[in-house]
Amino acid sequence: MSRSWRWSARVALVMMAGVGGGAACSNNGSGENNTSGNNTTATNNTTGGTNTTGETNTTTGGTTNNTTPPPSEGTFSLLTYNVAGLPAALSGSEPDRNQPVISPLLNSFDVILAQEDFYYHHLLTKDLDEAYFRGQTWYEAKGYNEPKLVDLGDGLFRASRYELGPVDRVAWSDCNGDATSCASDCLATKGYSFSELKLPGDRVIHVYNIHKEAGGCPKDDEIRAEGVEQLIGELQTRSAGKTVIIAGDYNLHVDSAEDPQDRVTFQRLIDGGALTDVCWQLECGDERIDRIVYKNGEGVTLEPTRWWVPEAFVWPEDGSDLSDHKPVAASFTWRAATP
Repeated sequence: MSRSWRWSARVALVMMAGVGGGAACSNNGSGENNTSGNNTTATNNTTGGTNTTGETNTTTGGTTNNTTPPPSEGTFSLLTYNVAGLPAALSGSEPDRNQPVISPLLNSFDVILAQEDFYYHHLLTKDLDEAYFRGQTWYEAKGYNEPKLVDLGDGLFRASRYELGPVDRVAWSDCNGDATSCASDCLATKGYSFSELKLPGDRVIHVYNIHKEAGGCPKDDEIRAEGVEQLIGELQTRSAGKTVIIAGDYNLHVDSAEDPQDRVTFQRLIDGGALTDVCWQLECGDERIDRIVYKNGEGVTLEPTRWWVPEAFVWPEDGSDLSDHKPVAASFTWRAATP
């Protein structure tokens, strides 16, 4: 798959006009550094996933009290999906038609990380179960009532059946490409978002949702490499010693002979961050620019048990994709780490 091509001159034309607004494998197994809003909204306090629990009975003064300790292990599924949510006039697909079809399919996953959720968030989430905790969108964090074409933002959204901490958004340190060149990356605020995923028993996973620079110019290679150093810095500071998942649209063709720097850049992230790629670990044999990587730390350990491309995200009539990316999913078993 080629890099995302939608950051094109069409965006510039509309903006200048003033428009506002499965294959599976398992183990049997320029830019400012912008932070916009640290708020998370949740619809209720339901904690999901598949958990193993135990119950103990204690007797005090002739009264039996049932106390249920938090589970020490469980499972959850995670989906990363570039939903191609640019405004219809700018998109190479039909987002206003596709997002409502995507929406109910998201309910099959415990943790959802979406990229390019720019303009049709209300359609993408209209059939999302009320049980999900939902991170704020860019426009909500900015205080807008609706998305604005003149401020597309980062397009990053997350939802989870487990409780979410506040969402922090960080732009890449630079961008490349104006309205007519190098994938026009500077017309959006690409970067990553961070939030804690709160498992039972106060166990926490640091989850990063990322969307890297898309262009194919030499400067884009440099910026993608710089972005890796940003992430490694986060792992060494904010997430030092923590269990971490970094998932999203990496825009790195690690198996391409035409883009040898991509493999170097991705390997630097794996080595510098002491990370493991789920696809590689489970020998999925399916290299994609949408990836899920992780590392274990204090409090909780993760073991991936499955990596797959969910087959349901297509039009039932003809099997055509609902985005120019296919979704990628993984299942994890989590266990309380031994102190």
